[in-house]
Amino acid sequence: MGDGFIFEACVDSVHSALAAQRGGAGRLELCANLLLGGTTPSYGLVKMVKEQVHIPVHVLIRPRSGHFVFSCTELKVMIEDIKMVGQLGVQGVAIGVLTEDNKINVEQMRALLEPCGLYRLSVTFHRAFDVLCDPLASLEILVGLGVDRVLTSGQEASAVCGIQLIHLLVMKAEGRIGILPAGGISESNAAQVLRRTGVTELHGSVRSILKESVHVLPGDQNTIVWTVDSVKVQKIVSSCNIAAAVDSNDQNIEKRDQYLTS
Repeated sequence: MGDGFIFEACVDSVHSALAAQRGGAGRLELCANLLLGGTTPSYGLVKMVKEQVHIPVHVLIRPRSGHFVFSCTELKVMIEDIKMVGQLGVQGVAIGVLTEDNKINVEQMRALLEPCGLYRLSVTFHRAFDVLCDPLASLEILVGLGVDRVLTSGQEASAVCGIQLIHLLVMKAEGRIGILPAGGISESNAAQVLRRTGVTELHGSVRSILKESVHVLPGDQNTIVWTVDSVKVQKIVSSCNIAAAVDSNDQNIEKRDQYLTS
């Protein structure tokens, strides 16, 4: 496990962004429509978040919810969205495009990576990774494309359930690409995932209810407004920093013992 643990908080509002930063998050993934799995946020939201936080902001580029097979028109929308957030000065994007047979659409990925390179954006391949038919071979493709990290739950419902594949991906990556566990990360399991996989970053939404309103359209069931819980973020960051320090100390002791017996 390397130095410098980072918790990437998934946020969908200025309120959540500020709460995540207050709790100690090291990076934000900004999106809209979290209840639908996340889509590209608006220009206004990206601009306001970028103006009000001082930690890196990565933006989800996904024109709609649902599957990850995109048309040529949808691809053009994503390219324009990447240019838009690049011009706003964000530090990175999360993208992912697949073929009908659940493989990485390399041609479309290259088209998306072109504007990413133009604006020097860090690139995360998002959880489209979790429906790929061959994750290990796909990892090599992403390394070849120059992607910076992969967001994954280990192709399971949660990172805890997918911990074996996550660890295998870390071993196979050999530092050439980052592995960012996601899915059900909480203050009760974050340190466990960190130590058992050897990663240095975790991703989560860790939300709580901000308020509940009765002022909704007839038939609308979405009466609850959610926000990032800064206290939960703080607990995750604290527990993972402690775990990282313990592991680092253990490694130093091991190196000392090896030196003394050599």
